[in-house]
Amino acid sequence: MGFAGLDVEAIRHLARQLEIQSREVDTATRELTNLIASTDWFGADSRRFLDQWNSTRVPQLKRVSGLLQEASQLAARGSAKQDQASRG
Repeated sequence: MGFAGLDVEAIRHLARQLEIQSREVDTATRELTNLIASTDWFGADSRRFLDQWNSTRVPQLKRVSGLLQEASQLAARGSAKQDQASRG
């Protein structure tokens, strides 16, 4: 007979990994923003790049982080529900 339902421990592991990846995106975003701000680059191209980074790229990265966080929470809730259902 095949497996039915979900492997609670595997889903908990997935939830933790999604959380870790969300934090890593946040950390990379902060580090890159600091690096970009401290780079000696001047002129119109620099301003355009910095404007695009701050107005477009940082919000996109924050959105990715948020989506990973949401997926982590969804997986954690799913494993908790399965665990509760298995206990009766």
